Amino acid sequence: MEIKESDYIENKNITKTELDKYTKEIFPELDNESKEFSFLYEEKGKILGRIVGFQHWDHIQIELFFVSKDARGKGVGISLFSKIEELAKQNKVSYILLETMSFNAPTFYEKRGFELLATIENSPVKNENRFFYIKRYSYES
Repeated sequence: MEIKESDYIENKNITKTELDKYTKEIFPELDNESKEFSFLYEEKGKILGRIVGFQHWDHIQIELFFVSKDARGKGVGISLFSKIEELAKQNKVSYILLETMSFNAPTFYEKRGFELLATIENSPVKNENRFFYIKRYSYES
């Protein structure tokens, strides 16, 4: 037996294809396509914020979110998150997931209705924490 190192992107793509095929056998009604999104907040030619993630099945996952230091507290993050919540409602997703750190303003998410799912203490360094948040949506039929 041998375990070999593999090209990340190639291995990821093959693994996703195999998992999608397996999932389709079990749940043929599920659409395995992910819809990626990427938005910038730009003002006067300067990019002040960025957010990227994807929608898969019934949820949106925020992968990366950043607001430049001089733009924090000025509505840039709120504007970017409003765009994601607009997408969530348009596509009738059940929830949004994200991960953040204690030094990355977790109260920002809590003020927007996100619930804390889990905490990993002393990560990525001692006396700091990693947080996992969810915001749930429900729709009347």
